[in-house]
Amino acid sequence: MYNASIEIFMYISEIQSYTVVFSVLGFMSHKTGSLVEDIVNTVPGLAFITYPEALSRLPLPQLWAVLFFLMLLFVSIDSMFVSVEVVITTLTDLIPNLTSKTRLMVTASTCFLMCLSGNILTGFVSQFETQTSDFANQIHI
Repeated sequence: MYNASIEIFMYISEIQSYTVVFSVLGFMSHKTGSLVEDIVNTVPGLAFITYPEALSRLPLPQLWAVLFFLMLLFVSIDSMFVSVEVVITTLTDLIPNLTSKTRLMVTASTCFLMCLSGNILTGFVSQFETQTSDFANQIHI
């Protein structure tokens, strides 16, 4: 029952996100008199196009913008905690006779290696990879 309720909640929140994104895109298209395809040229940045536009139309837009980006920050930090904990638990389950010092070393080395590997995703290579995958999706590879 617990897993089903989580899945239902995620499904409802996805529908709400899609509704917000595409209604704002339709509004922007109607306002500018252009097609939606002309407004949106990158799929990964869709939330960074539509949500700020919607938030700018609310009363106190600065407050809502700060709250939105704080939410994105907290969601990303929460996702990172889950990822790190899965790796650390897997590694510590493989080590017999685990001590607290060993767990600390596994945790520190895992965080260090994940930080180094995360740097790859923030550089030029990541932008090239994203553009390449977008191009491959457009020509249906």
